[in-house]
Amino acid sequence: MKQVHEQGFTMPGTILRWEPPRLLSYTFGEDSDVTFELTPQGKEVILILTHRARGADLPDLTGYAGGWHTHLALLLALVEGSPLPPFWATHQKLKAEYEKLFAALPSP
Repeated sequence: MKQVHEQGFTMPGTILRWEPPRLLSYTFGEDSDVTFELTPQGKEVILILTHRARGADLPDLTGYAGGWHTHLALLLALVEGSPLPPFWATHQKLKAEYEKLFAALPSP
């Protein structure tokens, strides 16, 4: 099956850990690390995504949340054989939702 994706951007990164088929960790931009962990659970698999931002990335938190939510929605659609949601339109909607959620949190 050929996948066609909307135009986006690329970001260089460095692989930090690679333990196929269960773990992949890499740098994300200059100030973040991302880790994907897969754990078998009976006939299913649990996916844990961890994005660790260090300082400078904190203002971009809602963009990251919306982006990962969108990527996982695409993955779920592929697994289920459903139509793929449009990436950027979905990301923009989810980012706005996360902005509202984060704005409602008490200040530290």
